[in-house]
Amino acid sequence: MKRLLSEAQRLARTDLNLVVRGETGAGKEVLVRYLHAASGRAGGPWIAENCSAISESLAESILFGHVRGAFTGADRDRPGLFVLADGGTLFLDEIGDMPSAMQARLLRVLEERRVRPVGGERSIPFDVRVVCATNHDLAELVRAGRFRADLLFRLTGASFCVPALRDRPADVPFLAARFLDELNAQYGTTRRYSRDLLDRLQRHDWPGNVRELKNCVTALYSLSEQDEIDGPLPSVSEPRPFGAEAPLLTRVAPLAEIERAAIRLALEETGGDRREAARLLGISRSTLYARLGATASRNT
Repeated sequence: MKRLLSEAQRLARTDLNLVVRGETGAGKEVLVRYLHAASGRAGGPWIAENCSAISESLAESILFGHVRGAFTGADRDRPGLFVLADGGTLFLDEIGDMPSAMQARLLRVLEERRVRPVGGERSIPFDVRVVCATNHDLAELVRAGRFRADLLFRLTGASFCVPALRDRPADVPFLAARFLDELNAQYGTTRRYSRDLLDRLQRHDWPGNVRELKNCVTALYSLSEQDEIDGPLPSVSEPRPFGAEAPLLTRVAPLAEIERAAIRLALEETGGDRREAARLLGISRSTLYARLGATASRNT
């Protein structure tokens, strides 16, 4: 991690567009956020968008904005991400999944440093550093005809690769401590890892990379009732057979205890993914966060 942070710091001194490559969940966005914070644009906006999550029909409006009446449902002017990120950093994740037609439009915008909203008559200048991330080999996509070579050259002022977490086990304690610090700050607790748990965290190969580690830490924190966190890693525990009887149903218990047990089970089943846990429980994420906060308060 120190090497990666040092490299990001050096790149932060420049204003070059940047392509970051690495496996899904390897921590590409974490590094790009650090680069933004270390750059001269730290006081400007940080805007992030996942290109694979944008439908082709809406991509131009999202990136470049639109004016009122540009299409059905456009009831007012809306700035695009390039305008919103003016003076800061625009992070385009999964750039390799951007549709080819959109690639051509993006190339023109990057060349001109001006953007014209959909349905608009005038172009708007912008000052944005564009940082892209991908888990693909973009050069290979170019050879396959799936990515424009000229856009790749325009985006790649500099580039670096974020290795998989299994290739940098020394980073695991650092990252695990950071994620736990964030949870302690959020819920006003002072929890810590047992030495045995830290050893298990570092020995695991983390196929889901940094994202899996973060989900695991969240689940361990939520499942723990002690200041010292210990126990098996939820992300690698044996899956519970669907429909298996849960211990909370084998005896009469206070509703608060049943609720805590249900939340623990949901987080265990989802590897700490709170969005999915809330869905399984049939509650909103905000309700789940409130319940977790109440549980943390009772345990401190």
